[in-house]
Amino acid sequence: MRNALLTLLVAALVLPVAALASRVAPGDGTLSVEGASGLVIVKARGAVIGRVDGGQVVIADLSSGDGNDPVVWGAQFRRQLEPGTFVYRGRNITFRVIGGGFRVTVKGSGISISVVGRGDAFLDGEGAGVFSTSGADCRLAPETCRPLPDVGQRIKIGGFQPPERSAGPGQRPQPGPGEKQPGPSERPPGAERISQVVMP
Repeated sequence: MRNALLTLLVAALVLPVAALASRVAPGDGTLSVEGASGLVIVKARGAVIGRVDGGQVVIADLSSGDGNDPVVWGAQFRRQLEPGTFVYRGRNITFRVIGGGFRVTVKGSGISISVVGRGDAFLDGEGAGVFSTSGADCRLAPETCRPLPDVGQRIKIGGFQPPERSAGPGQRPQPGPGEKQPGPSERPPGAERISQVVMP
């Protein structure tokens, strides 16, 4: 019974985004993350659905009052950090934000996220997971996606995407579409603060 309920909840998350994807506006982009461990932060305007097997999710509604409230299932712990920002912790957490602006921070294992819209993301993996910004669905076709970076990397979602360049002999691979080569310790503002505040 529990598995059947979980299946229904996941279907409830996916269907609205599938409908939204058919109305993607010019300039919108996508981000797909599957099977990741580590830290994923997305700040964008559009839609996001996601799941984490174990860990925490911090959701900030940047367009509060527009009627597009975040929806979260499965969390065993919930606390408000500030107006419009909540932290959720537990196992098998699923969430969605459809419409408006949002900032979603996911830290844990078994992270799966799909984004449609415009914005930025920060990926900092721990040796597991794949991602794509080219429209591929990493859940259905993980072989078409790239490994999550072990060093924190910023990713642009939507807007102009320059063509990906391959590395020549003896050269390091160039950043992919929408990506920025990070510095030695580059992390988005607030990432350390959020981890320190909400992690036990």
